[in-house]
Amino acid sequence: MDPKTGKIPEDLREQVRLMFDNLSRIVRAAGGALNDIAKVTVYVRDTSARNIINQKWVEIFPDEASRPARHMQVNLNLPPQLSIQCDFIAYTP
Repeated sequence: MDPKTGKIPEDLREQVRLMFDNLSRIVRAAGGALNDIAKVTVYVRDTSARNIINQKWVEIFPDEASRPARHMQVNLNLPPQLSIQCDFIAYTP
């Protein structure tokens, strides 16, 4: 969701952008950085989201040798307004 408006956009690209922005915001609030993330699990309603997620993934984690582990799983039980959702594990200082 957009932390400023509290709304979930309908557009998948915008949901992906917000998901990664929120991931970054949360890890930074815990005193960490993106390179402290060890694993990300992304839940998708439809595997067609993979290409959009991959584009943003490479943008956020450009060094392929130091990216977190990632698992993508189809979840048809996401709330109706969500196309994607994630959880992650990070080790912060």
